[in-house]
Amino acid sequence: LPGDCAVTPGAMVSSRTATRTGPGRAGPAPSRASRLSRVARIKSRIAHIRRFSKRRAQRSYHSSTLDKRKVAVRALICCWLLSTPREGKSSHRYRKRLQFRRYLAGFTEKEFRRTYRMPLHVFYDVLARIEPDISQTRPQMARGGGVVVPELMLSMTLRYLAGGSYLDIMRIHGVANPTFYVVKRKVLAAIVRHYFPRKFPFGDADRLKKLEESFVRVSTCGECMRGCVGAVDGLAVKIKQPSVREDPRQKRYYCRKGFFALNLQAVCDGNRVFTYAKIAAPGSVNDALAWTLCDMHIDLENGALGSYWIAGDAAYGCSSNLLCPHSGAQTPKKKNFDFYLSQKRIHVECAFGLLVGRFGVLWAPLRCTLKEAVRTVEACVGLHNVIQELTAGGTLDDVDLPPTVQHRHVHACVRRGQRLPRLRVSYAAPKVDASGRPVSLLNVHGKNMARGAVSNTDVRDRLANELEAAIDAGAVAPRPS
Repeated sequence: LPGDCAVTPGAMVSSRTATRTGPGRAGPAPSRASRLSRVARIKSRIAHIRRFSKRRAQRSYHSSTLDKRKVAVRALICCWLLSTPREGKSSHRYRKRLQFRRYLAGFTEKEFRRTYRMPLHVFYDVLARIEPDISQTRPQMARGGGVVVPELMLSMTLRYLAGGSYLDIMRIHGVANPTFYVVKRKVLAAIVRHYFPRKFPFGDADRLKKLEESFVRVSTCGECMRGCVGAVDGLAVKIKQPSVREDPRQKRYYCRKGFFALNLQAVCDGNRVFTYAKIAAPGSVNDALAWTLCDMHIDLENGALGSYWIAGDAAYGCSSNLLCPHSGAQTPKKKNFDFYLSQKRIHVECAFGLLVGRFGVLWAPLRCTLKEAVRTVEACVGLHNVIQELTAGGTLDDVDLPPTVQHRHVHACVRRGQRLPRLRVSYAAPKVDASGRPVSLLNVHGKNMARGAVSNTDVRDRLANELEAAIDAGAVAPRPS
């Protein structure tokens, strides 16, 4: 027995005997043989306890030694991991930041425009405007190789909007993957805040006069059909299929053209600068209904433009402030009006072509969340405006044609004399009610959430009569046959 708990066999026997023959326990005393056998059993038990205690002490010593060895081995492994560069965790790897001023020395003027989709002076004008909003405020972004200066931040974002891969952008600018996405979100938000046209200048008389003059310069009808201050149309911006977490009704974004999209409604002037833009509806909604969901439509219905008007295509409803081409049987008078109206309306189509051709990120579906997709499109619209304004229309050096696989396939079939394959698209049309209105855009009472366009052709008829009188007088040439 360990320590002071050990007792002698005689004491244990006497205690047992005293217990059995104590007061109130009368009985005969045990014989000598029984006492000796009991002593032998007690001795063997004591010896067993001593052997067990000894083995236990030895086992505890060996286990403590083994634990010490395990700790030492683990410490050596940790030291080796800390001293070896980890390729899997690249966020803390040292990277040499791009020296932007030296990087610019290797560009010609045309190469810079092709790389960043804008001239150098426009680049620094945008940088001076958004620099207070994108200045470095996150110290962890400077841990991998130095502070990311605003020039690098704008350079990375413009290369992303131009269609560059994030892998190439990270390697060229010397940043990690998380740093790139943090920078991209911050710069896009700053561009949208400063350049995106959220409100049309209804109350600015001088601005409306300049908008009217911009359409007079691009039209060949002279002083006829004055009052146009904008051209409206819609653009389907390709996106990836939204997740169920973002929107459980994913079919709303599948448009009739066979891809998931967002419906961008925009108004531009005669210089192809967007004066109003909004992503108000998913891709399955047509232009007429998407336009009714814009706040500019409500202002037009309330007479905010006065005697001015904007031009639209046949998808919109004709009103006193939104003029559309004639439908149905065409007379020479109607054909002349539609011809000169298309001269004004075509500029929004050209603006969309410049927008998509300039920013290669719009050539393929935007592989990001819906919120980031909307912000990316708004940033592209804002940068398109500043490029058009600061370059007086600009040149086509910063515009490329997006590669279209379908067009290349069609041309190959035409060259080989084969029949064009029929496009098969599993398109799930949105549910509509008896009046043809999408159920997803109706409230519980069955009424449309936004007011429909009021059919009013008085202004269109008046302008058509004035144009016909000018053609008869020889002041304006008729529509070419």
